[in-house]
Amino acid sequence: MKERDVVAAIVRELRARGAEVIKTHGDQFTVPGEPDLLACLEGRMVRIEVKQPGQHPTAAQYARLRAWEKAGALCGWCTSPGDAADLLAHFHDPSWKNPQLWERYTPIVLRD
Repeated sequence: MKERDVVAAIVRELRARGAEVIKTHGDQFTVPGEPDLLACLEGRMVRIEVKQPGQHPTAAQYARLRAWEKAGALCGWCTSPGDAADLLAHFHDPSWKNPQLWERYTPIVLRD
């Protein structure tokens, strides 16, 4: 499944739940790593980075997802509509922290 097909399916799922959703596109005015999907559902921000199956977010994408989560958004990266459904299962628990963002990625520290 191509990334655009995954994006379309996740957008449909979010809209079916009553969310407002936009697909973001990077340009010179966008913070590097900003997640693909910006949604608001029942007053809560949802940020999702979409990847093809087998791919993972970049360090900048992980950083942005973590920043949004710290600010109170429900965040994650998804490779299928099922991943998005799993993420949305935690929607009503604002204290839930996505282990996907904290356990699967160890930043590389560059030294001079």
